[in-house]
Amino acid sequence: MRTKILAALVLLSLMLGCADEARTSDEVSRPNAAASEAIAGMPALAVSEAEFNFGEVSEGNEYVHDFVIMNGGTGVLEIKKVTPGCGTSIAGFDRSIPPGSEGKISIRLYPRGCVSGSRKVTEVFCNDPQYPRFTLVVQGKLKPTGTEP
Repeated sequence: MRTKILAALVLLSLMLGCADEARTSDEVSRPNAAASEAIAGMPALAVSEAEFNFGEVSEGNEYVHDFVIMNGGTGVLEIKKVTPGCGTSIAGFDRSIPPGSEGKISIRLYPRGCVSGSRKVTEVFCNDPQYPRFTLVVQGKLKPTGTEP
């Protein structure tokens, strides 16, 4: 019995390694452009865009996109943690966003093997009680070989 449980856990961890590309937008709550309802003294997160498509990309290059994060609440919005998915890294992010202000999260895409247009998911954790966890997505499709100038 223990062996079966251990085998199942190993299989699950292997499947989840880079599974973030397959997630749908419904799996993790995502705030829209309108800030969540403001509660006295609380932040209210809003994201103008949760997905960005670089279009055609070249292998070996890096591509960076800045996602604008807005705070429509009355408390400071704290970005606690940003977890990049496979094929991405964090180029930088604002940790504290005052009420009524904007900040950014910059995500870097490394287009290796994005032949069919891979989606790369980054998870963000913050102190907004309505959206403590949300996702940002970057994607691109690798240019066919031989199209470089």
